[in-house]
Amino acid sequence: MIREGSGKPILITGSHRSGSTWLASMLALTEDTLVAHEPFNIEPWAYALDGLAKHWFTYAPALPQDAALEAFDKVLRRRTRKIFLKNQPQYWFPPLRRGRLIVKDPIAALSSDWLARNFDLEVVVLVRHPAAFAASLKRLNWWHPFEHFLEQEMLMERYLDPYRAEIVSKPENIAEQAAILWKCIYGVLFAYLDSNANWLVRRHEDLSSNPVAELRSLCKALGLEWTKTVEDDVVKYTRSGNPVTAPEGTVHQIRRDSAAIVSRWKEILTKEEIARVYEITYPVWGSLYSDEDWGDFSR
Repeated sequence: MIREGSGKPILITGSHRSGSTWLASMLALTEDTLVAHEPFNIEPWAYALDGLAKHWFTYAPALPQDAALEAFDKVLRRRTRKIFLKNQPQYWFPPLRRGRLIVKDPIAALSSDWLARNFDLEVVVLVRHPAAFAASLKRLNWWHPFEHFLEQEMLMERYLDPYRAEIVSKPENIAEQAAILWKCIYGVLFAYLDSNANWLVRRHEDLSSNPVAELRSLCKALGLEWTKTVEDDVVKYTRSGNPVTAPEGTVHQIRRDSAAIVSRWKEILTKEEIARVYEITYPVWGSLYSDEDWGDFSR
C-alpha cells in the first residue's frame, strides 16, 4: 500500500558507484513499485533522454526545453522500453509497467534540480565517501572523459568553472581523477540541496552499516510500506556471510555483506592515493563527513 498523497515518482541520484542500483533494488522490494534504469545514460542501448543526451552527466537546462520535457515525461509515462532492462518483463510487455516508479539515475545528477523543478518527484541523493568512490572506480578501471563537462558551456559557466583548472589537468592516476570527479558532482549537488530542503540525503555508509533501520526510515519518508517480508529480504541481501567483494569485472552485485563494504577503500587505495583524494575533495565533503570518517588518513 502506498500512503495517500505520496505516490510521486522517486528519483534516486548521486554519483555513479554511490549505491543507487542497490538502493533502488532494496526499495523495489516493497509492494507496487517499478524501477526505471538511467534514462540519461548515453550508451547505445540506453534511452539517452530520447537521444537528446550526448554527454555523460548531460545538463538538461541547456537542451531544447520542449523536447527535453517531453522526453522525460515519456519516462514517467513508461512509454519507452529503453528505461527497463531486458531481464525485466516490463521491457517486453507494456501492460506490466505498473506501480510507483523509482527512477534510478546517477547520470541525471547534474540535471536533478531541473527534473525537480519541472516534474513532481521525490528526490533521494546518495553520497558516498570520496575515498570509497575512488576505490570503486579504481577496481573497475573507470576513467571519466572530462571533455564531456568542458563541452557543456552552460554547465561550466553556472557550476563547474571553480573546478576548471582541475578538470583540464592531467591526473596522475585514477584515484586522483575520481577525486576531481567526485568534487564536481557533489559540488553541484550540494548547491542544489541548498535550494531544495525537501530532498532526502542518505550516506552510502549509513545505509550499508545499518541497512534495516536506515531503509525502514527511508521507506517511511517516501511513503513505501515496510513489511516483515521486506525486512527479511533486506537481511538476506545484506547480511554478513554474503560476499564482501564482487567478482572480477562485475559492476553490480546486489547480494553483499554490506557492512564490510564500507571500509574496503582502505585496502584498495594506497596511502598516497588516499591522501590525494582527501586533499582534492576536502573543500566539498565537510558538510557530510569529518576527519573521523577518514580515520588515520586525515591530515
